[in-house]
Amino acid sequence: MLCLPAVAGQYAADVIHLLVAIQPTRRLWLPAMLSHIPHLLQWLSYLLWLLVVISVLLVFGYLFSTITNLISAPFCVLLAE
Repeated sequence: MLCLPAVAGQYAADVIHLLVAIQPTRRLWLPAMLSHIPHLLQWLSYLLWLLVVISVLLVFGYLFSTITNLISAPFCVLLAE
């Protein structure tokens, strides 16, 4: 068991417990995190989903750009002549 400082307290222990509990079911990490949001803050789940979708799109966009540049780099010399 981890020895946590008194300042971190119960919050850090809850976060670690949540991460350990989510680990076996990797597909369901977002619904598991959303289940811990209080009822009054359920509207935040829409913002969280939007943030996840935008993040995934940005990551794939940058990945696609990087791969495309790596493939096209040898041909840039031919176009510059």
